[in-house]
Amino acid sequence: MSGGGSTVQAPTISSMHPTGNKPELGWTSASGVTYAVYKSTNLLAGWMVTPLTNIAGDGNAKIFADPSPTQPAAFYRITAR
Repeated sequence: MSGGGSTVQAPTISSMHPTGNKPELGWTSASGVTYAVYKSTNLLAGWMVTPLTNIAGDGNAKIFADPSPTQPAAFYRITAR
């Protein structure tokens, strides 16, 4: 993503661990970047308009654990801005 003359690299998921049927996503954050986590249970119907959460980057590893069960499957997207 880019904007305002700077480029923000989207995060690369470094870990994904299911905790029962509640997935946990991990990535390394960049300082000054806000990450938005989106979810879809049907790729044909599209993605959520409002993110599940926004997480401020600080250069450390970040983890998002989806509090709602996924049945039978869910897809996640993390954007950076």
